[in-house]
Amino acid sequence: MVGTMKRSSLLFTFIISLVFILVPPSPAGFVPYISGQSTATLIESGDFTGMYRYDISINWKTRFGLSQIDLLLVDFSRSADYEITFSSSAAASTSKIHHHDPLAVTWKAYLESSGLSLFGEDDPYIKYAPSDRWHSFWSYFLMPGRTGFGTFSFYSDIAPEYGTLDDILVAQTGRHQKIYGDLSGAFPIVSSGTGGGTGGSTPEPATITLLGLGSCFILTRKKR
Repeated sequence: MVGTMKRSSLLFTFIISLVFILVPPSPAGFVPYISGQSTATLIESGDFTGMYRYDISINWKTRFGLSQIDLLLVDFSRSADYEITFSSSAAASTSKIHHHDPLAVTWKAYLESSGLSLFGEDDPYIKYAPSDRWHSFWSYFLMPGRTGFGTFSFYSDIAPEYGTLDDILVAQTGRHQKIYGDLSGAFPIVSSGTGGGTGGSTPEPATITLLGLGSCFILTRKKR
């Protein structure tokens, strides 16, 4: 009887310890967030020649393990004439156990046609998901953790605008938690009445001015 109680007590202690290892408690004053800074590079050779590669450095902090990151493509619903594509490995980040290795986790990217409607619009968005999700028990520890950072990329034929976009990054966790965050730097913007692509006629100076004002308005939207 005593032996059975000891075994039960040890089993209970093991289970509680495992829970704290897999789902550690959030410290006091814990504030979840996600934020990103983006750069754009014109590709001059190779498979993506003539396109811009957008590289986004993203930092996050969540209450539960990160399961995916979404990136809203602002105002892309205004035109069907654009291209968004990805390399086979679209991103890399830290993991649960490799907190300082930005290449510990690889990510796939998918262009989703049904928008997140963050601004009451139906723009498409990019979904980034870890490549090795749930392939084995040990892959759990190689998933992105509650805190981390990484570089997330995509290619577009649309030239960049520069500024800050509010609430277009979304961190999602396995507990259905969503955290919204801002992105600053370079980003493709589809202006009203214009399509994507690097070709086409050169706009008149007055048109350029109006497009610039429109882009500034888009890039300075207030948070919801």
